Amino acid sequence: MKDINQENEFEVGAASVGSESAWSEQVEMEAWLDLFAAAPEEFATRAGLKFDFSGEYALFAVRSSPYTLFNRALGMGVSSTVNESSVDHAIAWLDQFGGSVWSVPVPRGMSEHDLNRWLPAKGLAKSEASIARFHFESAQPDVLECPYEVRVVGADKRADFGETLRNAFGMDEGFDTWFGSLPGRPRWTTYVAYDGEAPAATGALFVRGDLAWMGCGATLPEYRGKGAQSALLARRVADAMNLGATRITIETGFDAKQSPNQSHRNVLRAGFDLSYIRHEYQSTSGAIDAQ
Repeated sequence: MKDINQENEFEVGAASVGSESAWSEQVEMEAWLDLFAAAPEEFATRAGLKFDFSGEYALFAVRSSPYTLFNRALGMGVSSTVNESSVDHAIAWLDQFGGSVWSVPVPRGMSEHDLNRWLPAKGLAKSEASIARFHFESAQPDVLECPYEVRVVGADKRADFGETLRNAFGMDEGFDTWFGSLPGRPRWTTYVAYDGEAPAATGALFVRGDLAWMGCGATLPEYRGKGAQSALLARRVADAMNLGATRITIETGFDAKQSPNQSHRNVLRAGFDLSYIRHEYQSTSGAIDAQ
């Protein structure tokens, strides 16, 4: 495993970040590597949290979680051609350390055709649920009004951020301390939308150079459908641009058999364009959506 304390440990060289799919997949992978590196040791041990970075792609596992969001490979075949032995290594690693459900997404990249051929041959099933990838390269967005106050939160509000996100998704005990490690962490800007002093929704922004990734979008059930996520999306885009990002990406869950979900619609309304649909192959079925 890489030494997480080395500066820029997970950065991918600029030369490898070229096409739209490459830069968006790479910055997403870097954000997740840093998120996993931030996990408190006690939680990581108890939850079975592990990650591995080959220099080309990353593997993530949280054995206690049934969600593919926490048990998957990212970046395979994006910046360079992946070979079948790398696929075998990823599958063996996820089978050993992953939860009851894990996945290998197939991004647009140099090995897209090979991955679509190898993965089903190795016993993985193509999931009906996919990921919709979006990008934002437009002018400054309008900061939308909503009945809640969107605030940037630091380490003193870790509980507000972590507990709101955990409760919104119904995750197990301890996940709040993990996500609560992000406020105040370098490269991250974390947000809570407040109803008075009561936390209602969360969002996060990860910036590396001119690239930005947005995630951790969660709203408590009683506040959904009232504009909190739209306001959080607009605020994060504006802040990303102010921090020097010129290319911003975000993803949501996507099911071709259903109409676009609320997260998908929120992202389109925020001025993002659909880049592509990323399919994935799973050991079994499972998914979670966080805009």
